[in-house]
Amino acid sequence: MNCPDCYSILSTKAVKYPVDAIVVHKCNVCDGIWIAGTSLKRLLTSEPSAPSYEKIVEIINQKNHLSGTKNCPSCENKKLHVLKIRGVELDYCESCNGMYFDKGELEGVIPKLKSEGFKYDDAGMGTYWVFEVITWVLVGIFSG
Repeated sequence: MNCPDCYSILSTKAVKYPVDAIVVHKCNVCDGIWIAGTSLKRLLTSEPSAPSYEKIVEIINQKNHLSGTKNCPSCENKKLHVLKIRGVELDYCESCNGMYFDKGELEGVIPKLKSEGFKYDDAGMGTYWVFEVITWVLVGIFSG
């Protein structure tokens, strides 16, 4: 599986979060992060305050989005769509429902959501950092 930005091989990491194994793919060259639709669904299901995966897919499908220039790492020949939700730009695959986050994109979203009154406790993220941030970014974007 190749990075949509720099085409380097993505490394794969599976972590129990909190019970089920969630898989994330990270580029060790440009620090982008790909999370497949199946992992995204498991991740959101594990967080009671998160909107349902189905609700997120419904919201995304209702938004205006553009076909981007990046290829989906999972679907290979499909282009990721680019959409903006609450000022956050997401790279999203309509076929597999995966999402790609550019380097710094996740970290940059948290202060913006906090400034809008979204409550997020970033203390103690520990080994679950990527999953915590993805979950809370998606909760913040799609709640309200």
